Amino acid sequence: MNRKMSYAIAVVFLILTACSHNIEKFQNNNYIPPTIKNQPKMYYPVMAQENSYYGVTKVVVMISKEGRVTRTVVIKSSGHQILDKAVIDYCAGLTFNPAIRDGEPVESRIIWEVNFNFLDQKWNTRDYLLTIDALYIREGLASHDEKFKIESDILKRHSDFIKQMNDAINFNNVVEKVIRPQLLNQWKKDWDTWPLSFLLYEDFIERYPGYDSLTVVKNLLKNAALFDIEYIKKQPAVTAEIEKQKENIISKIKQFISSKYPELVLDLGKINASVNTKLRS
Repeated sequence: MNRKMSYAIAVVFLILTACSHNIEKFQNNNYIPPTIKNQPKMYYPVMAQENSYYGVTKVVVMISKEGRVTRTVVIKSSGHQILDKAVIDYCAGLTFNPAIRDGEPVESRIIWEVNFNFLDQKWNTRDYLLTIDALYIREGLASHDEKFKIESDILKRHSDFIKQMNDAINFNNVVEKVIRPQLLNQWKKDWDTWPLSFLLYEDFIERYPGYDSLTVVKNLLKNAALFDIEYIKKQPAVTAEIEKQKENIISKIKQFISSKYPELVLDLGKINASVNTKLRS
């Protein structure tokens, strides 16, 4: 991704919405359909954004009686293979509370629909930036008793932004307006390539080292780093140079975490889908 492209569509933000419909036949009133247990984050693929690909992908998701996704079949293509694959990869990370029939867990199927679309959400981002700036000022002037509440609010705003901002191209353009210049300079050369959501939590830890629940923040940072790595890995590399960029940034993230937070283990085989769960107050 180059800076020119980011500026060209900076006023265009993206939404990704998903909905599901149970398609099992209800033989009696003793059937309870599956419900989502964990739902991973999905960015609008960078290459799709750069080429202005959009559309709706509809799939059938097959769920085991343990709540795992065993297979995903595209029944309506968006018209773009990269978008359809993004949906399949996304569904593979879903986990469910399994369907129940006559009191026992059973296999089930649902229709899952993902709408890739361009929509102007500039106001949402502006609201996030204005709110964070105001909270930074309030925290600096607050009494000791007020600081924890304000800092918790900042942390929640960061997590909500990470959850809702699906525009991979412009993600870092927003983040750079929030994090401290010292942290930005450490990662600036990687800035135009991949979204780095974990830096919001790193910035929080550096700003507020006395926060009462730093263990929670570090876990959020770890999970965000895992999602960033997984997203980078799944993006297609059309040239050897892009593949090398992917390897370099993944290596840099891993090295950063292991060096600064040796107690955090990045288990890439078990990506935790809780990065977007609600924070405890």
